[in-house]
Amino acid sequence: MGLGLRGVNLEPGTYRIPLYADDRRLYPIYAHCEDREIPIVLMTGGNPGPDLSYTDPATVDRVAADFPGLKIVLSHGNWPWVHQILHVAFRRPNVYVSPDMYLFDLPGSEDYIKAADTYLQDQFIYASAYPFTPLKDYAERFKRLPIRPEAMQKVVHDNAARILKLTA
Repeated sequence: MGLGLRGVNLEPGTYRIPLYADDRRLYPIYAHCEDREIPIVLMTGGNPGPDLSYTDPATVDRVAADFPGLKIVLSHGNWPWVHQILHVAFRRPNVYVSPDMYLFDLPGSEDYIKAADTYLQDQFIYASAYPFTPLKDYAERFKRLPIRPEAMQKVVHDNAARILKLTA
């Protein structure tokens, strides 16, 4: 078809019949994407299902372990489980954290920022969560975060370009 698409977005907890991220019915999708080096954006943070259990970071940890070649980007940064998901990303180099609108003014913000500036700078990806946040204002606010320039470059460009194969 040649649409030029480079990734898959899954929001399993929002399906008509909600699923957890590690539901075995999703495994064929994960396997297909892993085999073809297609990254997945997985919504397991914020309000991704009928109750808090759909944000459980252990489900992401299991998927990342079962599909080590699959690049998994966590939209909403798996909030509110900030410490736990940072640990999952530390354990699993195929997990990328993208807190988007949950980065500011919420519990855990400082921990996301510290991780993006230091030990997880290669596994953080900038996103705005537009239309929930205004693009320009959010981008300007993000650029003012206390993140060193070399880490900021990775977060706002290099990491996403690498997993989307937009670099030479």
